[in-house]
Amino acid sequence: MNVLPLADLRERLKFRRAALAAAYLKQPAVSLYLTQHAGLVDGVLTAISGSLALPDSFCLVAVGGYGRGELFPGSDVDVLLLLPREPTPDQQATLEGWVRACWDVGLEIGHSVRTIDVCLAESAADITVETNLLEARFLWGNRALFSEFESAFQSRFDPQQFFDGKLAEQRTRHARFDDSAYKLEPNLKDSPGGLRDLHTIHWLAQACDIGGGWNGLACAGLLTQAEARRIAQAERSVAALRIHLHILAGRRDDRLAFDYQTDLAERLGLAATANKRAGERLMQTYYRAAKLIQRANDILIQSLRVRLFPVTAPPQPIDADFQLRANLLEARELDLFQRKPDALLRIFIVYAQHPSLAGFEPTTLRALWRGSTQIDAAFRADPAHRALFMTLLRQPVGITRALRAMHRYGLLARYIPAFGRIVGQMQHDLFHVYTVDEHILMVLRNMRRFTVP
Repeated sequence: MNVLPLADLRERLKFRRAALAAAYLKQPAVSLYLTQHAGLVDGVLTAISGSLALPDSFCLVAVGGYGRGELFPGSDVDVLLLLPREPTPDQQATLEGWVRACWDVGLEIGHSVRTIDVCLAESAADITVETNLLEARFLWGNRALFSEFESAFQSRFDPQQFFDGKLAEQRTRHARFDDSAYKLEPNLKDSPGGLRDLHTIHWLAQACDIGGGWNGLACAGLLTQAEARRIAQAERSVAALRIHLHILAGRRDDRLAFDYQTDLAERLGLAATANKRAGERLMQTYYRAAKLIQRANDILIQSLRVRLFPVTAPPQPIDADFQLRANLLEARELDLFQRKPDALLRIFIVYAQHPSLAGFEPTTLRALWRGSTQIDAAFRADPAHRALFMTLLRQPVGITRALRAMHRYGLLARYIPAFGRIVGQMQHDLFHVYTVDEHILMVLRNMRRFTVP
């Protein structure tokens, strides 16, 4: 095998990364960039492994996002060096030289060196390690050892334990950002509504033996094809912004900082209008994508939960149209919102009246999402529907909670079109840290608190 010297590998990596970035800026294609960048790094890592003569009993494995075959411009290259047994001193020295070589050629690797038994022990103790290994992909070396690892990992993988662990991890992550996707400087990866929320759906789908991405979820009956396309478009939109941000910053930086927003808007072809700055248009586009991602995260995680944890307890009726199932609000008939469009408002009155409810049953949530298209000018003009909305505003408790749910699932913007126009609208200054719609809901919350004795 002919192997390039490390200096030549470094120049090749630098040149081809620059070429990929230039091609992306000229004609953005998110999936193509991510897979080509991962493929470029695959080749460099393979060349280094051959150059330093790693023992052929070892196995080099891509894990995490790199294991998925997706590599953003500034992302770490996460790899696992899988060994059949603990390394000898000579092998340890070779491994250390391999790590140095990776950094010398310009690869910022995050690496671990483990045997199969250590992998299993580490993944059992740390949900992050388990998630990285779930996306393991063979790169170089002992393929039989990799197959042995895959078999051992799958045999001890506990879908229900994994599901609980990922939900707890997501709650902790969201709490770091005050459970809001509408900050002035959101994190494109980790904020609520960011790419990590979509990754979580895919990981939990894998736990339910559902592959194939958004189309796979649609084939499993959890989405329509149209919904799958909308979510995929939102994912591409945020991923494209992250690629541009890494290229602009010249490093990994996932925080959509105030100082970058105008430049990024220009790169994306968003010009200022009479009423909005370019940066404000960029952020409104982002916030609307984040809102859709949050909605998909809510609906699909609830749906996947039911697959892994079937509810066997009988439902408890609330009224003729709604019932309680496992502390979730559920429509008693699947076609309720088609037969009785006023139920699109009544469900939130019931939700406000039962503050102990944990949320909405996933089938009902999907029906709400799909039924919201019935809210049009005629629906809004109906006196009965106006009376129902006023009934919601007069509830003694739960008003803010119900309005936030209406907003989260897209019904508030449809019922009040003026509100819909300011969804995701921000002001391009460092004083207003939330979007206009979020500010309004906070004002309503505070006004509501004034009425509480």
